Amino acid sequence: MFKSTVEAMVADEKARSHHVLADRLQRALQNVPVTNSAELRRARAAGETS
Repeated sequence: MFKSTVEAMVADEKARSHHVLADRLQRALQNVPVTNSAELRRARAAGETS
């Protein structure tokens, strides 16, 4: 959900000609590790912390 929200924000900012902000959001998104819910539950059950 986070990824799709940021992707929508990027598209919106590009449509408004805010290309610098759109590029920064896109770069930030590329640096965020994406983990699905099942992986998070398994990690928590195993006692791992993020």
